[in-house]
Amino acid sequence: AVESLRSAPNIDEDDRAIATARLLRREGEDDEAARMLLERADRGGSVGVWTEVVSIRLENNEIEEASRILERAQQRYPDDARLQALRGAVNLVGGTEGAAAAMAAINAVIALQNAPPEMRELGLALERHVGGRTTVEQYIGSLRSITTRYPTFQLGWRTLIAAAIEAGRPDEAVNAAQAMITAMPTEISALRMATETLAGVRRFDEALLVAQTWRERAGSNSYEADLTVAELHSILGRPENALAAIAP
Repeated sequence: AVESLRSAPNIDEDDRAIATARLLRREGEDDEAARMLLERADRGGSVGVWTEVVSIRLENNEIEEASRILERAQQRYPDDARLQALRGAVNLVGGTEGAAAAMAAINAVIALQNAPPEMRELGLALERHVGGRTTVEQYIGSLRSITTRYPTFQLGWRTLIAAAIEAGRPDEAVNAAQAMITAMPTEISALRMATETLAGVRRFDEALLVAQTWRERAGSNSYEADLTVAELHSILGRPENALAAIAP
């Protein structure tokens, strides 16, 4: 399917690149998808191509790489509101700026007629919270509502998990992580995020179970998952299992 799409005539090159990348991602080839998109972006690709490759890196928790690529995109399209919104998402996930700065960037996209409704709602929830118009409980409730209605919106899940942890509610963060992987059981980035969340609140046994699923789903691209499984076995006092996880 990928080769057929690459050679199909009468398709806009940007649309072809994005569609091919999405097919590659379904096959677990995120790195190849990102490489191919970046090549197209460097040859004059549209904002859509740039946002697609940044999103791949962001979803795979490669925050620094996502930020570097986004910086290049903003040099080429300095006034694009979609890129400004994505900058807010990158900074929010990377912890380099607080909710107020993230809100300002995310809200840049709200004025666009084609802005995704989930992004609009997230921007509104952030705006109300930062403005002191909602309690922590109401803020978390708003995020929970967003993720319930848009269960594949990973930035929504990230924001909910971060808010729960910041509020000192580890059980809430765990519940969100578990709900996320129930909604997206085959998404590598969701499994990675859930593993990190569970390990971060010291639920190591549960983190290991999710990491093992992540490893299975990753197929031939399991190196990061292998290391994570090994690390968790080591934390749990199972050095032999840790070595076995990274054995060739």
